[in-house]
Amino acid sequence: MEWKFIPPRAPHFGGLWEAGVKLVKSHLRRVLGPRKLTFEELSTLLVSIESILNSRSLTPITGTPDDLDALTGGLLATGTSLTSLPDRLSPSDRPLDTLSHWQLVRGLRDRFWSRWSREYLNTLHQRHRWTQPRQNLQVGDLVVLLDSTLLRPDGRWPLGRVISVHPGKDGLVRTATVKTSTGTYQLSVTNLSILPLPESQDASSTATDSTVP
Repeated sequence: MEWKFIPPRAPHFGGLWEAGVKLVKSHLRRVLGPRKLTFEELSTLLVSIESILNSRSLTPITGTPDDLDALTGGLLATGTSLTSLPDRLSPSDRPLDTLSHWQLVRGLRDRFWSRWSREYLNTLHQRHRWTQPRQNLQVGDLVVLLDSTLLRPDGRWPLGRVISVHPGKDGLVRTATVKTSTGTYQLSVTNLSILPLPESQDASSTATDSTVP
C-alpha cells in the first residue's frame, strides 16, 4: 500500500473527497426535509450512512478469477465487511410520519441509500468515448455492474469478473462476458466500471470539484 498526502494548509487538493461530503449533505437534506430528529435518531442515521459509504468497492483483493470480493473502507477500518441487520419490516414505502423511531431511522436510511447509490453509479459511468481513449477491459478485471436494479439494500455492490472480451474491428472492446454471483452475462462496457478506478478519472474529478467549499 502506498500512502499519498496533500500539502499542509491546502484543502483544495482534497477536492475529490470534499465533493463526496457535499454530495452526502445534499442527499441528507433532501431525505430529512423539514423533519427534526432527536440526538439518538440522528446519531443512528449517521452511523448507518457511514456504513453505506464505507461499503463502496475500491479495488480487487486478489486477481483470482473466482474471487468476486473487493476491498472497502469498512474492511480496511475493521478487518471485516460491514453488514446490515436484516429488516423484518420494509418502511421505505410507508409515510415516515406514521413510523416508530426505529422504523423512521431505517426508512430514512433506505431513502438515502436509494438516492445516493444511484447518483454514485452515475459518477462511475465513464463518458470518455468521444473525447479520449479508454483502457480496454481485460480478462480477469473486477468490475462494478452499473445497473441500479441490481443494487442491494444491505449496501453490497453488484460485482463481476470479466471472463472474455469481444473487441470490434478497430480493436476496441465494447462488450464483455462477465461472471457474477448469480450467473454469466454479456454486457456493454458502458454498463461496467473497472476496479480500481483509473487515476485519470480521479484526477479529472479532483480538478472539477476542487472549488467545492
